[in-house]
Amino acid sequence: MVKSDIDFNSAAALEYLGPPGLNIDQRSQIQAVFANAATVYPGSILNPFKLYIRVRCNDPFERCPCGTGTLTAYARNKDPEDSRYPFVNFCPRFFNIRSLKAAIAFGSGQAGLDKFILDKYANRGKFVRINYCQ
Repeated sequence: MVKSDIDFNSAAALEYLGPPGLNIDQRSQIQAVFANAATVYPGSILNPFKLYIRVRCNDPFERCPCGTGTLTAYARNKDPEDSRYPFVNFCPRFFNIRSLKAAIAFGSGQAGLDKFILDKYANRGKFVRINYCQ
């Protein structure tokens, strides 16, 4: 994994980040994202304990907005049915956002340099706004 000194002119960077002339203003942010990602280690390799998180879509705390707001998901440290585990609840509006497959089809179908604009590939992973509750 690249965690420092990204060569923005390399073939891999060109493929993933687009032409180097179009990301000059974002380079420090891009570098920070890769540096942060390099600090994440899989729990199953370095930690012998199983780490679980429950996933829900039934809004047990009624926090999903009805028609307004931007919340697409929320999380709590204790699941209401099993307090040993944290949980994340995905709101209905999350499923109205493009899937990764649909976003790739949309973004790569753009004309000219527009296909190199990362916002054209916006998908559920970008728009998930998780509200962490106590």
